[in-house]
Amino acid sequence: MSGVQYVIPPYVLNTCLGSALLRQLADIDDELAASNVISPSSALYYRDTPPATKPPVFSYDHWIEDIVREKVYHKLVALGILGAEPPPLPSVTSNYLREMLDTVRDKLDSDSDTEDEDYHGNPRSWLSRVSPSHVGEIVDHGASVPKEYAKLVNMPLTELLKHTQCLDTSFSAPPSVVVAPGSKQFPYSLPFSWSPLIPAKSLEQLHRDFHLRTHLDNGYSTIEMHTNHPPPERNDQRHDTDPNLLRYYNFICDKDINPSVGIFYYEVEVEQATAEVTNFKPLVSMDDPSVSSNQTLHMCVGFARRQFSLDGSVSASERVDLDSIKHALLAKDRKRSLGGGQTEVLESLLVQKPGDLRGSYALNFQDSVFYNSIKYLDATQRQAMLNINRRIRNTSSEADQGRINLGLPLRTRINEKQSSSKLRVYQTDVVGCGINFIDKSLFFTLNGVMARIITHDELVSSAMAHDNLFATSRRTEAQSSVQMNSVYPILGFEMTENFKNSSEPGEPAVVPTQCKIRTNLGFKEFKFNINNYVKNYKAENDKYIAELEREQDSRAEMSQVAPVEVPPTMSSDNLDDLIKDYLMHEGYIDTFKAFSNDVSGLQSELGTSSDPVPSDTLLLNKSHASNRKLIKQYLDTHQFEMARRFLQLNYPQELASAKGQSLLFQLRLLEFVWLMKEYLRLKLEQAPEAQQAYDEAFKACGDLRSAQADQPERIARVEEVAGLFLVRDSDTLKKHHAGQSAIASFERNLKQLYSHINTLILESSGFERASKLEMMCENVSQNISRLSLDYDDDKFMLVNFERDHMDL
Repeated sequence: MSGVQYVIPPYVLNTCLGSALLRQLADIDDELAASNVISPSSALYYRDTPPATKPPVFSYDHWIEDIVREKVYHKLVALGILGAEPPPLPSVTSNYLREMLDTVRDKLDSDSDTEDEDYHGNPRSWLSRVSPSHVGEIVDHGASVPKEYAKLVNMPLTELLKHTQCLDTSFSAPPSVVVAPGSKQFPYSLPFSWSPLIPAKSLEQLHRDFHLRTHLDNGYSTIEMHTNHPPPERNDQRHDTDPNLLRYYNFICDKDINPSVGIFYYEVEVEQATAEVTNFKPLVSMDDPSVSSNQTLHMCVGFARRQFSLDGSVSASERVDLDSIKHALLAKDRKRSLGGGQTEVLESLLVQKPGDLRGSYALNFQDSVFYNSIKYLDATQRQAMLNINRRIRNTSSEADQGRINLGLPLRTRINEKQSSSKLRVYQTDVVGCGINFIDKSLFFTLNGVMARIITHDELVSSAMAHDNLFATSRRTEAQSSVQMNSVYPILGFEMTENFKNSSEPGEPAVVPTQCKIRTNLGFKEFKFNINNYVKNYKAENDKYIAELEREQDSRAEMSQVAPVEVPPTMSSDNLDDLIKDYLMHEGYIDTFKAFSNDVSGLQSELGTSSDPVPSDTLLLNKSHASNRKLIKQYLDTHQFEMARRFLQLNYPQELASAKGQSLLFQLRLLEFVWLMKEYLRLKLEQAPEAQQAYDEAFKACGDLRSAQADQPERIARVEEVAGLFLVRDSDTLKKHHAGQSAIASFERNLKQLYSHINTLILESSGFERASKLEMMCENVSQNISRLSLDYDDDKFMLVNFERDHMDL
């Protein structure tokens, strides 16, 4: 069970954003959305490929790959790079397109310099002049692109490349651990992994000498370094190595945090193994035990604004966007991507530790002090470190210098169980960092216990308004709150000075010195009970809304203004009609008739019944209720052939449409899956009927292949199931992930198929796709989502409408 992890952090499911994420996950797999946990053995689990074996593509999402390939191809054709008679796109590899794209970086940059505004319609600055013109970038994917990818079609190429893995593959990561059939990934919008915010030369040195990498380790997002020698083929290469590494190396997460999440929390723990080969020196610097009784780590964790002013002035026109910098640092041509002559200015900014880096707010492990970068940079000097055992308080002089002593005894201890004479293993406490957009505060935990809450008043007392962590920036319609007001989790560490590896390449393997920074971004259980923390705020928020309603009512009573006429509540007749409409749409015909009879009987007893009008019967007939009920019975009893014939006989026009053809294919595919499922059951039971079941499944497979010969995507789905013909026993069955997934999701897909057929018949009969009751609930849910996700309304951030008010 140790490998099981959450798909969405459970505390996020208490929010409006969590509701939206869960709906997106349900579109991929209902059962996965219901459980919200996944294991590495699941067919939907993302399996990373080592960088050396990864195919050279732009993106492992095939929709993004196709869009980028076409844009790059037409751009190169327009520039004449592919010759007078360019080869057709299908014959050109992504690796070749990438190489050709690198050769024209100068041309693309010169094109972008002539543009006055960026993609969002803002004045261009040296940070944004990385987008080329649109020459050769207009592509026509038509209606073939799913709606969630449609916005990428018209996006400038440079912006689009940010959505790809055309970066340093050592630090690339999928958006989540869930991959649906067809390589469509779950679009998880919260932090999932870490990305370096390190100048190019230093990043290359760390990667080369200490094998720096970021990866997912059993649900934990991990930053890892060690002193193992590089691969043999690289030993003969000569590199300029700076013995004095930079002071601080910073990382931010792969995705920023939108205020609409309400609350975000993560935990950090560091393990260092110091070996004899490096004279027991750690990779990440620690205090000398002979000087300090506590071996504290030289590391900072916290949060940083995505956008902040470069020089700190209120009127500054230049804004630094950490998202653009992050992608530029990982691009192949880092110098040009960062904006030419401003590279040195920017890189000098990046080497500052979190808390000193402008726009960042961080806890320093070394002195247990929280640093506010804005005021700290304005201070001329720093007072001596305060005693961490004193009573927690915030003096005026500390606030003046942007520092707050948290009083946290952060220690690094030796793990005696894992240590030996040749290896010393150090472990830190588990430190948690949280940001609360509801009351605009930060909070820190230590080993699962709330240690300190830094209120909004404490933050703003020493921070400039425009760079405050919770400042609300004005934005245009083309801009989003994600871009203007979002933040990144940030961490940074100091490397040990003059660190050297005393062994030489070619020597026998030795125990390496290594460092592992393990962070929990919500996919494993936290030490701290964040669920309880969020639920307390959720309860307070509900109380506030209730009090607000009562206050408005009391004001209305005391007001001398004529009261506003409140419309009468919905009558019982209207409610009856809503219920009938819902039952009719969903195909619950027997329940509809029973409810209608009860209502008629009650009206007769009360003497309120009107002239008998067979409206209910007319409604059922017009909506083809009997036919829909019969189709459902066929599907429930797995009579797929009968269902298909009935549909073809009664609804030929509907089946002739593209939607109808798709439903017909799904019906035949589910029939094949059902036959395969029965065959495998009989085979594993060694039943004599297994051969007959095999013949039926094989015939269904052949018929499907013939009928869909001109549809390669559909043929691929058939082949995934057909691979189960090779199963010999239960062990080989486990190796067929795609086929297993098709069988596991059979019942869910069957329900979805009936729902789609039901909707097709209703729409063809002049009815809406959903009942009035469902549409009312959908409208309420959409309004709450807009208030929270689009307008950052903190009163609705912690509202999950489906879970809180529609717990069906």
